[in-house]
Amino acid sequence: MEASQVEMERCANRLGMKGILLYSNLDGAFPDEERFRPIFDQAQRLDLPVLLHPAYRVTFQQKVYGSNGMVQIGRWDRHWGFKMFDKSGKQVQQDIPTAQEGNTDPESHQKNFVECARSRKLPNGDISVGHVSAIHSHLANIVARTGRNVHFDAENESIIGDSEANLLVKRAYRTHWGTPKPL
Repeated sequence: MEASQVEMERCANRLGMKGILLYSNLDGAFPDEERFRPIFDQAQRLDLPVLLHPAYRVTFQQKVYGSNGMVQIGRWDRHWGFKMFDKSGKQVQQDIPTAQEGNTDPESHQKNFVECARSRKLPNGDISVGHVSAIHSHLANIVARTGRNVHFDAENESIIGDSEANLLVKRAYRTHWGTPKPL
């Protein structure tokens, strides 16, 4: 872990690294295990966001904790889905569609993307679905960076009652990267 922390500092301070991508399966272990804590602590010290990306062809579950329970998002027997648990840890819901129900591997998504680029149709994994999916990871990073729970208003995509955390919801882009003004 120490070598990883040193390399993170070198990349951030000398090379201008702006964030860290970790796979959700690190040599068979989940990144929320205590032994990986120094990596997240170093990322916080260096003010680097961490994106957890699904590991390729590995069964995994990403855990998202809330005030009323926990949801595991991931793959079971090569099928993507989720399982929800209440405060006591009892499973209360599960949705793991089969391939016949539209649950596919990444290769199918890549092929579909290329086909849609040619046909101009919407892909199976439309960006609006990806946006909603990514919100959970972004909120987890905001909680890690602020060190406190947040209350998210999904309709307005803002954090309620915490102006400091709400600043982290969207980036402040340099003017030349901003959204163009209407003509």
